[in-house]
Formats: sequence, C-alpha cells, structure tokens
Amino acid sequence: MRILLTFVLFLNLISAFAQNNDSLVYEFGDKLKVYKDLNSQTFRIKKNDKKVVFKKLKFIEHLGEYLQVLDKNNIPFYINNKGKKKKKVNITLALCGTVPNYVYEIVEKNESYYLTENENFYDYEDKIPPKIIDSIEVKGIDKINFPNNENKIEFDENSFVFNHTEVFPHALIIQKEKKQGILYQGNLTSYDEVTYDSGLLKVKINNQLGYYGITKARYKELETFIFGLAKFKTFDNRSGYVDSNGKEYYK
Repeated sequence: MRILLTFVLFLNLISAFAQNNDSLVYEFGDKLKVYKDLNSQTFRIKKNDKKVVFKKLKFIEHLGEYLQVLDKNNIPFYINNKGKKKKKVNITLALCGTVPNYVYEIVEKNESYYLTENENFYDYEDKIPPKIIDSIEVKGIDKINFPNNENKIEFDENSFVFNHTEVFPHALIIQKEKKQGILYQGNLTSYDEVTYDSGLLKVKINNQLGYYGITKARYKELETFIFGLAKFKTFDNRSGYVDSNGKEYYK
C-alpha cells in the first residue's frame, strides 16, 4: 500500500511539474489559448482550454485575426480565429489617423553631412526647428541618400504598421568608390551592395545576402519577408525560414 501511494504521489508530482512548464502566451480568437512549452520551446494551441488543436509549432506571429505559424517540420501556414488552418490569408488592419509625421533631410554644411529630423504633424505650424540626429564627414563619400534614393524622406508612424520586422527608413546609404555602407544612429557598416526591399535594407558581402539589423549576410538566396518570415537558402543548399529576430528554422 505504501509503495502504491508513493507511486501515485510521484505521478502527481510529474504532472504538476509538466503543467508548470507550460506558459500561457495569449488568448486568441474564439476560446483559443496559445501555450509555450518552456522545455521544448514549442507552442501548442488549445480550444476551450481542453482540446489541443495544434501542437509542436516552432514559430507563431500574431496577425490580427490570424496566426502565422511554422509546424514541427517548419512548414508555414495560418490559423484563423476559429482555429482553422489556412494556406493563404488577406489581412486587413485598422490605422490610426492621429500619429506623428516626420521629415528627414540630408544637409551639407561645414564639410559634413547632417541628418535632420522634423516632426510636422503635432508641430503643424513648424515652430520647432529640425534637430540633427546624425552626421558624417563629406570626405571620401561619392554619394549619400535615403533608401528612396533621394536626400529627403517623409513618413508617419502608420507607414510601416503592416511590417512585422524592424525597419530603417531614415538610414543613410553611402557610396564610397565600389563599396556601399549604411549609417544609422552613429554607426557606419560597410557592404558590397545595399538594396531597398519593402521597408528593409537587403545587404550583400562576398555574394552573401542578409537583412540589415535582422540577419547576418550569410545566405545564397534570401526572399522578401512575408509578415514575420523570410525564406532562405544557404551555400550548402539547406533551406528554411528566418524570423524577424534572425532565428532560423531549417526544413
């Protein structure tokens, strides 16, 4: 009897420990809850807090009424707010009309280029002068511009609301002979090539591709981000997805 009682207590202890390793990420849609297993670092989705409708998900991105996910084999799909699987989705999000609006401009003065910022929505009468937020010496620079290929760029906080990655719209792209660089928040990084891709800066070094501020330049092929994921192929022909934090998921 004592052995049986000990065994039962042991099973209860294991069960309690397993439950403690589940962390509720958020509630979603029609009585759906997303949990993260802290041991395996995978996600599962329960309906009515009982039935497991999806498990061993490697990645989850919340997209309004949908979830973008990768399954255990790193195959992407979407889940709607009813818990149904979808291959493709049309996402519609509401925008807020009252947001700051910024104008950034490159100004040349005293042998330096200055990056100025001017907020002109709340300061609609333009009483507050533009402020300098970055600078670099003119010497050695053949060309300097924003990602729009101009020396002036304007956007508001709604401009990239549908992006699920960090964006750098007022980063400065600098040409020095055959090299290009990105100047952002006082840091200049050199590359062979910089191209603008849907709010992001795709970079190339020695034919290796990456996204500035998100991934290292290490891929043979790198596609545009679709919400929180971008498809890649490495030089040893492995393929998979990289998320907005630079984490890789191989097929």
